[in-house]
Amino acid sequence: ISGTIPDSWAAMTNLVILQLDNNQLTGTLPNSFSSLTNLDTMMLHQNNLSGTLPASYSSMTDMTTMILNDNEFTGTIPDSWP
Repeated sequence: ISGTIPDSWAAMTNLVILQLDNNQLTGTLPNSFSSLTNLDTMMLHQNNLSGTLPASYSSMTDMTTMILNDNEFTGTIPDSWP
């Protein structure tokens, strides 16, 4: 899979696992994903994602696993993240 992560995926509000590791995803993490409050696991490692980590993801209170290594993110982990 290549390209950016579509904002429209935020409409999948019952999504529990998002596993898109080892692809060629580019661009930033969509701020709109903060509406995915049922998301438990996000595995986006080994892509070409960039930018900063959205502070808005602090609303994803069911998140137990987030694997984002081997991308091109900048900045720090937001203080608002649990």
